[in-house]
Amino acid sequence: MFEREITDEDFLNSFQSFGFAARSALSFLLCEKLQKDPDIKDHDEKAILLATIENYYFQTEIVLMLIESFHKKKLNPGKSLVSIYNEVFIREGREGEYSEELLQKIQEWNNEQLIDYLGIKKPEELINGMSEQKKEELEKMFGSIDKAIDQGFTEIDNLKKSLESLISNRIGMKEGTKIPFYKLVNKLKHGYQVVEDKQENVLTILVDLVEDRSDKALFKVIEIPVKKETAYFYTDQMKHMVQATRHLLHLYMLSNDF
Repeated sequence: MFEREITDEDFLNSFQSFGFAARSALSFLLCEKLQKDPDIKDHDEKAILLATIENYYFQTEIVLMLIESFHKKKLNPGKSLVSIYNEVFIREGREGEYSEELLQKIQEWNNEQLIDYLGIKKPEELINGMSEQKKEELEKMFGSIDKAIDQGFTEIDNLKKSLESLISNRIGMKEGTKIPFYKLVNKLKHGYQVVEDKQENVLTILVDLVEDRSDKALFKVIEIPVKKETAYFYTDQMKHMVQATRHLLHLYMLSNDF
């Protein structure tokens, strides 16, 4: 194993250019094949369906890790952001407590409290730190600097709403049934306990054991209907998530002169 020095700037530039969107891009390519390849097999369709759901969940985890890292960097300015991000572990517990607690905080905060938590600059601070040429461009674009500042707060508000939505969806998204993603994905990545019901055309993910009965067992389960539209839906949701992540990264990098 080698050693390499990584600066925060190296990390953020690479993360912004491709890292944070890799899972979304992969799901897009898989769904493109699902849609256009006439020779795709039934088992391939099921594998792609499960892969897009996993990618969706882990895409939300990237956003949570960024939020946590930006906040910890604010509290620990002497540590590098890249080391903080490397150490972040989103532990949900059995009931998704981390996401629920963070969601409650964000819902209660106003825009300035979100700005403070993330350690980014307010719109007026960002604009005041710009060159005169850039300020003139903003003034022409929005009609005045005050309107440009108002637009900055509107964008923060939109980001806040996006974060609320994706964290809420991580806990459970209603599409016929409520899916607790943190339980579903934990089972997929630790042992892959998936049982196919061909008659009902669903994939059953075994979640919690209720009762053992010698040669069979009763489980609490999550059922995923086998249909292409589900894969397309979660891939489309990831596109919106990528946009919110790009916005979050842009604000952080602007605020910290990257």
